[in-house]
Amino acid sequence: MGDVYRALDTRLERDVALKLISESFLVSELGTGSPSPAGTPHSRVHLSHERFLREARAAATLNHPNICAIHDVGEQDGQPYLVMELLRGETLKLYLISGWANTLPQLGQIQLARTTFLRAADQAASAKAQDAQAGNLLAAASAGWMVDRCFDPEPTVKGALQLDKGKLTLIAAATALALCNEEKQATPMLSALEKRYPEDTLVQELYVPQFRAWLAIKAGYAQRALDLLERVRAHDAVSYAPYMRGLAYLQLKDPRNAIASFRDATRLKGLA
Repeated sequence: MGDVYRALDTRLERDVALKLISESFLVSELGTGSPSPAGTPHSRVHLSHERFLREARAAATLNHPNICAIHDVGEQDGQPYLVMELLRGETLKLYLISGWANTLPQLGQIQLARTTFLRAADQAASAKAQDAQAGNLLAAASAGWMVDRCFDPEPTVKGALQLDKGKLTLIAAATALALCNEEKQATPMLSALEKRYPEDTLVQELYVPQFRAWLAIKAGYAQRALDLLERVRAHDAVSYAPYMRGLAYLQLKDPRNAIASFRDATRLKGLA
């Protein structure tokens, strides 16, 4: 929607980023014909300008290290503009090209976590603690779920349930499938848990709604996810719910609530 230029703030003698509505956006929105005048309240030019200024004002109310600071917003000769903090760094193109290198440290941490769980599973097997062995195998399978990096969750669940069919293993199996977005397998398992343990508070108010919410987020149903996560709010300190709410609000293009939710996730430091 916008073109961004490096500019000089002559009053404060500092470099800034200047954002304008791009001509290519106006052409794509309005076509090459003769649109109604920009000042007409219901013209598409006017609405584009209003949208630009509305989004700028909303961004100016936010204060977060990961959000670019807004210095000024206005309009000159019918052209709305936004003056922002100038951030130095690589272009998006270069970032995407180097994306694999950027993910290596995170992948290393995930692999370390997986290896730790697999070692714990081996130790549990040596001690003939089949429930602990199953739980650690399932945790290893879903170690990288936050970045869509899982390790054979379906066969792992089958093997874990051959080792043990206790309640904790059933919960762990449904958890692994849901976090790894194996919706077809996870949904009936979550329903079975809900039906089998109707008096279990954690099953009813934490595990089942939380992981149904995650599946909803992955399917693009952000509002349904938020509705489900309301049932989990009492358990925010020991759940993934604040993090999941943040992702749902991002899908809904609600940055203010997304930031608040991610702030809760880092403050509460539950499972996330």
